[in-house]
Amino acid sequence: MACSLVLFLSKFQDVTCEEEHQALPRAAPPCPCLKRGTGRAGPGLSAHPSLFAAHRQHSDMPEEMRVETMELCVTACEKFSNNNESAAKMIKETMDKKFGSSWHVVIGEGFGFEITHEVKNLLYLYFGGTLAVCVWKCS
Repeated sequence: MACSLVLFLSKFQDVTCEEEHQALPRAAPPCPCLKRGTGRAGPGLSAHPSLFAAHRQHSDMPEEMRVETMELCVTACEKFSNNNESAAKMIKETMDKKFGSSWHVVIGEGFGFEITHEVKNLLYLYFGGTLAVCVWKCS
């Protein structure tokens, strides 16, 4: 089963926290509800402090897959902070090995896209407030 998603990113778009109760400018620090140790960020996230710089905008992934994918995205964006292409390649290759082939990754600022994805295989987040990461599977 597939879903379609249309998104447009701009440098002026607001980020909202997971609970959608607070709008934050894209360059703002993480929402207070994502503070370390509150448990609101989900299992496994408190072990990686950099994940608090990642704001999930949309995901239909199961919780365990979402947490693993977010951790992978943060690791790749930190490792290849000056090379989005290498970060996207690392994420795609890891996702292909771990969850089967046909994963796609887009990383950047100020871009628009339209995708068709398999249900329960989409994650869209901001890293560091300004860098958007979209990971989806479409076979």
